[in-house]
Amino acid sequence: MAQPNTVFRNGISGLRDATSQVMVTVQGAIALHKARDTLCALEPHPNRLT
Repeated sequence: MAQPNTVFRNGISGLRDATSQVMVTVQGAIALHKARDTLCALEPHPNRLT
């Protein structure tokens, strides 16, 4: 049987890992979105709303 504080520490560590994974995913999504916006800005778009 594991010590309660070990379980707690492992839980905190797992939570931190999951949080960092989410942050990386969010930052990646933002980077993709910005890259797509940049590409759209570089292409001539006659139908773009300006």
